[in-house]
Amino acid sequence: IKTPSGRLSEEQGRFLAIVQKLGGIAGVARSVQDAQGLLDLG
Repeated sequence: IKTPSGRLSEEQGRFLAIVQKLGGIAGVARSVQDAQGLLDLG
């Protein structure tokens, strides 16, 4: 979970893109609710 002002590094952005391209679940969560939304739990 990133803080509201936290930014992805270039490496993190590339990693997220690769995971998504390969069909995985990846995203940036700034709260528990964001994380649940990424996992479609909520």
